[in-house]
Amino acid sequence: MTRDSRMMSGIILITVPTIQYGGYFLLTSLMNKRSGYMDNPLRQNFFRAGHAHAGVIVILSLVCQILADSAVLPPAMLWLVRIGVPLAAILISAGFFFSVLPPNSTQPGGALWLIYAGALILAAAVLTLGIGLIRAARHLKHGFADIRTAHHSVIDFAETCREEPRRAVTCGLEGFCCRS
Repeated sequence: MTRDSRMMSGIILITVPTIQYGGYFLLTSLMNKRSGYMDNPLRQNFFRAGHAHAGVIVILSLVCQILADSAVLPPAMLWLVRIGVPLAAILISAGFFFSVLPPNSTQPGGALWLIYAGALILAAAVLTLGIGLIRAARHLKHGFADIRTAHHSVIDFAETCREEPRRAVTCGLEGFCCRS
């Protein structure tokens, strides 16, 4: 696991208690007859959807952190993935919660756009990661070794490729690959 994956995974795990609190909030709203939660089916559905989306997408974002280490993408695109998936969890769940915040909501409010923004960011991030993983598989198929997974330092790579320059190629992965 790279340093970036460890850092982002740590940050993502720190957000889990907010999801736990959402579950606690739903449970207390169900148990408290005066909360009005059971009187509003739209609010029930949106709150449940917000809580569920947060949990599922946070798990997906942890998986994506590990997968991003193996993707062949420029650093900026890797950060789109690393930040985009957990950001989508925040935006989508916030959209579900904030769009029916008033207890008497009969239709979703203005915060609904957060759901669509989060969905677009999520789609962009997972498609980017998928493309990066396919690119990584193609590089390995054609005999290129990713220096991060081969556990070589850039200095080792430079020495190896200086001795045998025909093995050096640029592959888009921090600019260094070496033909196996």
